[in-house]
Amino acid sequence: MLEHIAYIPGTIGQPADREAGWEYLYLAAELARYLSALEPTRLELVNVTTAPAGPPVADPPGELTHAMETISTTVALTETIFSPAHLEGAFGPPGVPADVVAIAHIASELAGVYLNLIHVALDVKSTNFGQFHDVATDLADVCLGPISQIQAFSAALSDNVQRVAEGVRGGQAQTTPLQLVLTISVDDAVMARLNGHIDALLRARKG
Repeated sequence: MLEHIAYIPGTIGQPADREAGWEYLYLAAELARYLSALEPTRLELVNVTTAPAGPPVADPPGELTHAMETISTTVALTETIFSPAHLEGAFGPPGVPADVVAIAHIASELAGVYLNLIHVALDVKSTNFGQFHDVATDLADVCLGPISQIQAFSAALSDNVQRVAEGVRGGQAQTTPLQLVLTISVDDAVMARLNGHIDALLRARKG
């Protein structure tokens, strides 16, 4: 699924230089560029205010259950992206040069997770789920937290790698290794409401 949802940019940028820390600067720059390109799509989600038109779907519980599973699977892909083996394939083990294309691909994978969450939320918001409208609203809102967290990660990554790279290039000793950590969580209030709806979904499917 990771390869299936990876964002495909119009162009792949090139590192500004190959000095110390260039690999992380490049990852940060590409990720920021991809998320910027996807900003109109994110704003489309934010600006959805009208109720979905058209007749209700034939199987609201089934459609919503599938959406829940897609969200869970999509978020879980971040563990693969940031796994040591996956990162080493791009940044290389000690003594091995980093791979520009592979680093850009990591950025495209994370941007793909971001975009897929937006698409799931948009699909849910644009579908008429009839009596399960409140469930659908809460389910779409579940996506908002991870979307914002990926944005925040990108901004923090840009700031941190710039600071560390400037320090290293300036001859400052770095005692703390730079870590790539993305923490994904869901708003507790939204999850509480959603969990309250799940039993009703399951009961409806059985009925």
